[in-house]
Amino acid sequence: MIWKILEEYLLRFHHYISSFLVSGPTWRHDYNRFVAGIGHRKIDPSDPTKFIACEGTPESILHEIKKYDMVFPDLKRSMKCPTMLDEACMNMSRQLLMVCAEWRTFFDNERLDPTTISDPEMQNVADMSYNHWRDFQNVINELKHPTFRSPYRSLKAITKFIQRDREAIVELFRLRERETNLSDFPLF
Repeated sequence: MIWKILEEYLLRFHHYISSFLVSGPTWRHDYNRFVAGIGHRKIDPSDPTKFIACEGTPESILHEIKKYDMVFPDLKRSMKCPTMLDEACMNMSRQLLMVCAEWRTFFDNERLDPTTISDPEMQNVADMSYNHWRDFQNVINELKHPTFRSPYRSLKAITKFIQRDREAIVELFRLRERETNLSDFPLF
């Protein structure tokens, strides 16, 4: 058990040290924008010291949302082992920020401001997905430092946030399908 904990700390230390060895200001700039939820780049899954550009397509958003299924069970298991809780919360936060970066890139590619969209259906998609990411992040942080919610209720809230992201992407696919069906028929 001690070796497992030591291995975790060594891995964290390695990531911390390697973050200083990567290409200086651009990496820090990308990282700060990523953590603030305003970036268009996400952490490369194969190498956490590199950032890659987000595609911003509904398919890429769906791909990132599906990764919640790999991270959430670890978060649930970590509730029984407090030493694993920090790592599980960090992984869930990272995945949330990756989904957020994809949504942000999508809205920028569509030239939409997610807070003020004139189309009510698209505004609903933004409200279910991108506009709630800070609340989602706060619930994840509450698992480590419970304030007014029990850990069980926090896990339930995280499940609801993930479900809202899934509903938002389904709604986006439905809107896209309706647009393509309407454009197939000439108006004249």
